[in-house]
Amino acid sequence: MKQALRNEMRRLLRWPDVAVRAAASREAQERLIAQPEFRQARRVALYWALPEEVGTEWIRKAGHEDGREIAVPAWQPDRGAYGFSLWIEGTPTVAGPLGIPQPAQPVWVAAETMDLIVVPGLAFDRLGGRLGRGKGFYDRLLAAAGPACKVGLAFRWQICDRVPMEPHDIRMDLVVTDDAVYRAVRATGA
Repeated sequence: MKQALRNEMRRLLRWPDVAVRAAASREAQERLIAQPEFRQARRVALYWALPEEVGTEWIRKAGHEDGREIAVPAWQPDRGAYGFSLWIEGTPTVAGPLGIPQPAQPVWVAAETMDLIVVPGLAFDRLGGRLGRGKGFYDRLLAAAGPACKVGLAFRWQICDRVPMEPHDIRMDLVVTDDAVYRAVRATGA
C-alpha cells in the first residue's frame, strides 16, 4: 500500500509546471513563517529541497533575518545516518550521498536541541501522517528530536485522506501547504 501511494505521489509531483510549483512553494513557505510555532522557535532544522518539493529558501532567509539558528541534514559517515549541522549562509557545500547539498565542514548539533524541524515527504494527511521516500532517514532523525515541533511542508496536491503508518513512523505536529495548515490532534490519556 505504501509503495503504490509513493508511485502515485511521484507521478503527481511531476505534474505541475515550474511556475505553478514556484508560486505554490512560496505560498507554503510564507504560511509556515506566519505560524506561532515558527515565530517562537530559536533553532530550526530545514531540508534542502529537491526540484519537486516545496522549497525552504524563504524560510531560511526569514530565520536568518530574525536571528534564528538554522540547521540542515548532513550525512554522518561514521554513524551511517543523517544528523543536523548548523547552516550559515554562504557556507561551502558538497553533495551528500543522495546528491543533496550539505555543509562541506559540518558543525554537528543534536536533534533534541531543535525547536522546530521542517520535513519533506511524498504525501501527508490532515492528522500528521507522513509518507517519506522509504529509507527511514527522517523518521530516525525525528525520533531523536524528542519534543521538537515537527512540521511537514507540502503542496496542497500532496494531501491524502490517509497515509498508511507503521509503529516506527513519526507523525507531524503540523502540516503546512500552500493553502492550509493542519494541526495534528493527539489523543490524551486520563
